[in-house]
Amino acid sequence: MRRRSSFFAALFFICATLSFPAPYPLFKLGAWIALALCAGRYISQGIVFGLLAFFGLLEALLGFFQFASHRSLGLGFLGEPVLDPMNGAVARTFVSGGRLMRAYGTFPHPNILAAFLVLALAAWAHLFLAHRRPILFLPGIFIVLLGLILTFSRSGWVAACIAIFLILIDARTRVSARTGELILVFALSLFVLLPIFSWGVFPRLSVGARDYAITERVSGYKAALLRIGTHPAFGGGLTLRMAPDPAHSLYLTVLDEIGIVGLIAFLLFVFYALLRGIYAKLAGLRTFAAMLVALLAMGVIDHFLWTLRPGIAMLFLVIGMLAFSCDIPSHS
Repeated sequence: MRRRSSFFAALFFICATLSFPAPYPLFKLGAWIALALCAGRYISQGIVFGLLAFFGLLEALLGFFQFASHRSLGLGFLGEPVLDPMNGAVARTFVSGGRLMRAYGTFPHPNILAAFLVLALAAWAHLFLAHRRPILFLPGIFIVLLGLILTFSRSGWVAACIAIFLILIDARTRVSARTGELILVFALSLFVLLPIFSWGVFPRLSVGARDYAITERVSGYKAALLRIGTHPAFGGGLTLRMAPDPAHSLYLTVLDEIGIVGLIAFLLFVFYALLRGIYAKLAGLRTFAAMLVALLAMGVIDHFLWTLRPGIAMLFLVIGMLAFSCDIPSHS
């Protein structure tokens, strides 16, 4: 099974070389694939779940304090960006004519923080279902949900719903009583959080043709399609970085850089990893499959999983845990 994963990974890498990229982007892609392989083979699922849960909790708390103080907290040495709500480059949400700074954590954009918190929330849910004392994980779930709300990331909210729904569907056949408890935990957390932040959440859910996020994406899609039309088969060259006018789509960005051939190879690699998770014996691998589906859903309308290091790291970590891990009984 892992040999097939290695085959699809090698095929993806070879197809990416057909775009004739500069050596450094090709080296970066090789390094990410190698890191995915090492993570899947040599890092246990329990360690990854623990790290995602722990650092997700810290990021959610940092995001909360950023939102509460409406500025950065001076943690630049940890990677926190400099945040000022009056800076036009800082992501904001608009409520009743006012501007509210969205939570960043230590990430370059709130949507990337949201993606990380989706992974963390799935990790907390997995730990809740697997542990003998699930009550220990209630504060973690609540705090990560709070941080996710304060990113005001609509794609993150949808991705979280997808991931948790898939985890609950899978868990229902294994630990039905615990599944009901987890549903109750999420319901009570949202019952507390949504009334408090309804003034910011519900206006954010309304999407119109004049929404800046929509117009920006439409502009990027048009520019990308024009570029793709000039080099459809093998792309314009792998870069793994954000273009001046990026297409807010993982799939359009991959198509732009490595063409139809490269996109097909990428999707084969991703979906083979996903199938390994879906048909795995281990609940942990099926949780990683839910994470991957959530990330792929976010990739429909965002590019950071291909163009920014935190996003690439999340994508290849999850792919690696699915594609290269051993599907044998363990304590996960």
